[in-house]
Amino acid sequence: VFFNPNLYDKCFFIVSDKESDSSIRSIKKFGTPVPIGLESFTSEISRVQATYIRSLGEFHTYSFKKNLIRIHKNTLEFRDSIVYDLYTKGDISSDIVFSNTLKFPNFDFLIRRDVIEDIQIKLKEASTNNIVVHSDFGNGKSVFLKMLSAQLALDGYSVFEYAKFSSGIYREIEKICKSDNNKIVIIIDNYSKHFDLLDHIALHRDNAILILSERTVINDLTYEKLEERFGELFLYDLNKLQENEIIQLIEILDSYGFWKDKSHFSHDLKVKHITKDCNSELRSVLMELLESSDMLKRFNNVISDIHAKKGYYESFIFILVSNIYGFELELMDLGIQLGYDKMNSSAFLKDRNVLEFINFDKGEIVLKSSVLAQSILEKIVDSKVIVDTLLSLFHKLDNLKHYKPYRNMLKSL
Repeated sequence: VFFNPNLYDKCFFIVSDKESDSSIRSIKKFGTPVPIGLESFTSEISRVQATYIRSLGEFHTYSFKKNLIRIHKNTLEFRDSIVYDLYTKGDISSDIVFSNTLKFPNFDFLIRRDVIEDIQIKLKEASTNNIVVHSDFGNGKSVFLKMLSAQLALDGYSVFEYAKFSSGIYREIEKICKSDNNKIVIIIDNYSKHFDLLDHIALHRDNAILILSERTVINDLTYEKLEERFGELFLYDLNKLQENEIIQLIEILDSYGFWKDKSHFSHDLKVKHITKDCNSELRSVLMELLESSDMLKRFNNVISDIHAKKGYYESFIFILVSNIYGFELELMDLGIQLGYDKMNSSAFLKDRNVLEFINFDKGEIVLKSSVLAQSILEKIVDSKVIVDTLLSLFHKLDNLKHYKPYRNMLKSL
């Protein structure tokens, strides 16, 4: 409950009607105390059970997140910090992606890749139901998937994105694949870690569309295994920005003052710089952006401040390494490295440096950029500390390898 604030409103603690005030106050940190005692609780269950009728409506999923259309015309406030957080920390919400997709109000800071239109056409023509996209880290694969998911949801598809492993995931796959809806899309990022799920999808799906993604070097090694399971696949390489996409990127960099020392370049010179010097790769542009901004300097100060605090520094390194390896890291996973008792301390929750990379209100890690992670690890952090942190993490994960997400982390290390 502590590591997932979204569960707070769903948690109720049945306690004695004579529970002490101090216990009630402690319980309120994690949910709602209900001081009725066990006997009254069981009586209430019997009363409800006598008249309860189970709803047979739309099923709900936990391991797969259904992408719902969210339009916030009156409540979603646009701020320049949203753009800054995206292009430096890699942090962006699905709501913002939807707003950008709808172009409301003038949200135009995401590069709309040409591949999206091509996929829309292929799905409309029913020419394929197996699609794979790949790129090296930092070239926009994760944001692309969010944009594609948003666009397909707007097109009327029921889009299910793999979010996390759970004990009921195979049952969820069966429900999704056997749904009466004939416009089902399943999206799985880092597919090479989930061949067990792909086997289950192959066994149960009829018409569901499968969209997979992976880093290029790993896709090169595992693509044949996909073909063995699913036959013909449409493959898209996101590593190189197309001419139209470069124009979009230049307009974004112009609008938000990201050019810094190259702001005097003409439009043609900017195109040449991205095409030649940056090899038409978004990652190279982002690396330049980070080096010219104060982001690395700011994180250097953060690292200096937390270096003396035992456990904090290691958790920060863990987050950076996770971005490089593509771990599906959640806030609760930090407890492996840091220790749950320390994360539950008020000092950790309120530390201004910790808040640079963790949002406790949302229960998520906001530092998600693999490009920023690489820059910090290369330019700021002592390599010996990185190795020591990885060795420590390796031993801790080894003790938890019975659980699939941690076993995948262990394999990557």
